[in-house]
Amino acid sequence: MQKHTRRRFLTGSAGATLGAAAVGTAAGMQLPHKGTASAAPSPTHHTPSIIPFFGAHQPGIADPTPTNAAFLAFDLKTSTVKSDLVDVMRAWTGLAAALMRGDTSADTSLVSTGSTPGKFTMTVGLGGAALDQLGIKRPPALVDLPLFPGDELEVAASHGAVFVQLCSDDAIYLGGAVRAVRAAAKRVLRPRWQMNGFRGAAASTASSNGRNLMGQIDGTNNIAVSRASTGGPVWGDAVSPAWMTGGSYVVVRRFRMFLSKWESAGSSTRDSAVGRHIPSGAPLRAHKESDRST
Repeated sequence: MQKHTRRRFLTGSAGATLGAAAVGTAAGMQLPHKGTASAAPSPTHHTPSIIPFFGAHQPGIADPTPTNAAFLAFDLKTSTVKSDLVDVMRAWTGLAAALMRGDTSADTSLVSTGSTPGKFTMTVGLGGAALDQLGIKRPPALVDLPLFPGDELEVAASHGAVFVQLCSDDAIYLGGAVRAVRAAAKRVLRPRWQMNGFRGAAASTASSNGRNLMGQIDGTNNIAVSRASTGGPVWGDAVSPAWMTGGSYVVVRRFRMFLSKWESAGSSTRDSAVGRHIPSGAPLRAHKESDRST
């Protein structure tokens, strides 16, 4: 059996990033569908706490790093057909547009009432399982992740047919959004797993990369990309297939941190483990975070 590494898998000969979900364009995931899509409302004006929903690409991919995030995976119920999922995508499109402009009326739990969006974004994608069940051909780049050395995967916390990423600088607003997203899809989708994440409080406004719980500077090699750009390593083109034009791919992986062991290791051991000097973020045998690895 061929041995896979994460780095080789994500940057190898296939060219595009290979992921667990295909993230479609504009207002929700554009399933191949004969119906006529409704016209998009006028774009929301950008304010410090509001990110516009409508655009060439889905939000939450090329926007500032959020402070808090929730990643949700759903399975399709056995009876689900394509038109059912189209209905969910249309409902989520309206919900995302409302939540991103600060309209919390869909949150019947009242959790987010009175809070601000905090640069809230919602991003939706489909996994290969959904496309297979609905009889839609997968994009060539959408393959199942192989098993990597050291993986101890829990089936219940892996995979999924539909993926939703929710981001906000306000954890309370995010909590209400999670409830609203689940409620809007409960007839068609079954929750599979949820994973929450966080960054430092200044993550979305800081001019430099923050650190993770291992003390490592995180995000050094992130690709600079704009919601106004096209093509390149992030945005799909017309051959991938046409309905993925302007879309992207997402890979979500969970890593367990053994912090007590990590912190008891010597500094040279920690530096060697990540291939960088942890205090500065510079590659080994280099001086600055932005220096190229040799």
